[in-house]
Amino acid sequence: PDPAQSSGAPSSANCVAASEVPASRVISAEEKASFSFTGQRARPRRGIEAVFKVDETYLKPPGSCKSKWPELEVCVEVECCKRCNIYVLDVCAQVQLADCHDCHIIIGPCAGSVFVLDCTGCTFAIA
Repeated sequence: PDPAQSSGAPSSANCVAASEVPASRVISAEEKASFSFTGQRARPRRGIEAVFKVDETYLKPPGSCKSKWPELEVCVEVECCKRCNIYVLDVCAQVQLADCHDCHIIIGPCAGSVFVLDCTGCTFAIA
């Protein structure tokens, strides 16, 4: 299930759609997975407890998002983090930050929206 749908924010399901990639530029599953830095959100009705990423660093350096894939709408999703350092330093279409606690978050140029949901004690720098 898409956590964005449960939070009321727009879904990023249309971002980085493999069907939109020209045959000459195939995006690997590993590259696609690199646009998401997430722990496990709690699902109380299903008996699933939250699992947070703790004291980790997530970096999307310049040249790793829109600069590398200009034909795509690259979206980055970060959720369920504690005391993490998060750097998105390339242009992207959308960034969603959810359930982050005591993190340092730097978001470089974003062509669209940056959603900040249920974050506490974080320091943000958003361009």
